Amino acid sequence: TLVGAFGIMQAQQASLHTPSLMAHVHRQVTFELVLLVLDAGYSIALHDHPHGCGISVCKQGKATVAKYDLAGSETDLSLRLRSRSIIRPTETGTLTDQAGNIHTISAMQSTQIVDVFSPPRSAGFHWYKTQPDSADPSTLRVTSVS
Repeated sequence: TLVGAFGIMQAQQASLHTPSLMAHVHRQVTFELVLLVLDAGYSIALHDHPHGCGISVCKQGKATVAKYDLAGSETDLSLRLRSRSIIRPTETGTLTDQAGNIHTISAMQSTQIVDVFSPPRSAGFHWYKTQPDSADPSTLRVTSVS
């Protein structure tokens, strides 16, 4: 069950002294199921899931999710804020390959999230480093993508 899986993950997280833990618990050709445990105050930096769609369900805790879309040009890449929301137990968030795929998650409390991605991540994801745009607070200038 999810309760048992999250219990095992939290025990492992405590023994490893790490603020986050991710477990890929099921993978098929069309989707994958990932469990995520985050300590209060921990944030996952801006990243994407290229060519993928996903749904996240908060099982426990509370986290802020900020979603961005690419903007600008290839030589002056930026991210435009699409939405900022708080997810709580039983609430969901989504991302598509077209909108809101670049995102960050910040745990306000100890948080457990169930993620379902389709298709499964085969190529990994990108990390985005940014700086605020002084002219527009809803835009971030991309300084690097890895």
